[in-house]
Amino acid sequence: MKEFITLKEVQETIMVSNPGGRSITIETQKSGYNEVQTLTSAIFPDKIFGEYIGLAKLKDNSIHPAYMLNTSRQKLILKGFIGFSNGPEILNEICSKLLFQNEFIVIRSAVESDFIIDSFNDNYEKLSKLGFRCIELDRKEKDFWVASNILFPDVRECFIKYVNTDLGLICTQFSRDYDNKESKVIGKAIRPVVILKSKVEVKENFEYKWIKP
Repeated sequence: MKEFITLKEVQETIMVSNPGGRSITIETQKSGYNEVQTLTSAIFPDKIFGEYIGLAKLKDNSIHPAYMLNTSRQKLILKGFIGFSNGPEILNEICSKLLFQNEFIVIRSAVESDFIIDSFNDNYEKLSKLGFRCIELDRKEKDFWVASNILFPDVRECFIKYVNTDLGLICTQFSRDYDNKESKVIGKAIRPVVILKSKVEVKENFEYKWIKP
């Protein structure tokens, strides 16, 4: 992997090798679910397809290409206030523990700001010209969590976001609806985002919609 690349050299797609042999255990006190969940590297294929979604600027002002990978085969169950409030931390930890490798500078879960889902959005054309990419959602893929939530700790309530791939929309799930024993289990896939170590050289006056590091 080259240390420095031009914007023209940024690849539209990448294939990420699954390092394999890794696992992570999600305890009930973090997920809110009444069973321990163990996820291994096998929840992703040996080669994971990634699509370019834009550039990320780090604290040192270095600029790097960001890619969204395909969703996991296995679902993560989050339940109630506990699971929804811990959701972003859990999702990011899963991505890091199972897939981090030397060519990445950051790996995390997808977040809401990574997407332009609605092509009728007033800002869509403008953002597209700035280079912000709209991920083409495959309706065959599972719905997946995004590491974005709204927390109300004083009243023990929380909203968490997920992408409904069939509708092509970011939806919100409310913890109050899933905090009791009779509520149904909510399981959704995981979708990682990787930021590569390669630094992209751009002009000083470069205008862009930045991807969250």
